[in-house]
Amino acid sequence: MGEALEFTFFNAHPTSIDESMKLLSDRKVTCFIRRRWSYFRDELSQKYHHFCFPIEEALISIIIPVWNEVEMIQRLHDHLRVCSGIDECEIIVVDGGSTDGTKELLAYLDVQVFHSAITSRAVQMNLGAKHATKDVLWFVHADTLPPTTFISDIRDGLSKGYKRGGYSFKFESDRLLLRLNSIMTRLNVFSFRGGDQTLYCKRDLWDELEGYDEDFVIMEEYDFMKRAGTAGYPHLLMKGDVLVSARKYIHNSYLKVQWVNLQAMRMFHKGVPSEEIKTFYRAHLRQSKAL
Repeated sequence: MGEALEFTFFNAHPTSIDESMKLLSDRKVTCFIRRRWSYFRDELSQKYHHFCFPIEEALISIIIPVWNEVEMIQRLHDHLRVCSGIDECEIIVVDGGSTDGTKELLAYLDVQVFHSAITSRAVQMNLGAKHATKDVLWFVHADTLPPTTFISDIRDGLSKGYKRGGYSFKFESDRLLLRLNSIMTRLNVFSFRGGDQTLYCKRDLWDELEGYDEDFVIMEEYDFMKRAGTAGYPHLLMKGDVLVSARKYIHNSYLKVQWVNLQAMRMFHKGVPSEEIKTFYRAHLRQSKAL
């Protein structure tokens, strides 16, 4: 029996392991072996990203940082609450000291609420992750509406061995130039990623990278994704678009926003301190997003 187990675990082709596990289960193999299979599966998923391993039961903690988002958080809450399987998830909202009624509204929503003494997405999202209890962390911005299929999309990504991923996006606008921006996010290129496309992350990867770097007061998600890529964890671009508010373009021209974004990205790659990037960003754009 011992030789048979050794052969099944270490000599079988990975695509046949699930069948082998079913056979072993039929023979009443101990729970210890099944726990070892879970560990072995994750190891193979990390090494061989193209192999598919079913992770149908992965549970998700949805973490939303907010600051003065009274209108947007209500909309996002209502959107998430009609998604199939949402009762299996926990929704965590971390407020950064709102003064527009957001804190009062959160008391009436079906979410877990935590309060950060510091208004910073990195700090707030780390706080939310600290209190999260599920297998997967999914970070969502308040001014977005993700695909209603997010649970199955994330589980499918995990089954393919991707410990992190997100969507492309489209703006809530019919403007031709903004549609062009949306199309560009369908390319799995680092510079075209962003936190408004949402980001899921498996708990063990989160722990390995020690979460967001709180020294980043802007572009914290780019820093996290860069470190994850350097550590050998590719980003999965899931099928579907996050609907994103176009409020940034109400008081700023299209070309101005693109120029500022380009300069901010160049500064990030050059290692310019995030405080300087944030100062530059806010000096050149009016009515920018709250966080």
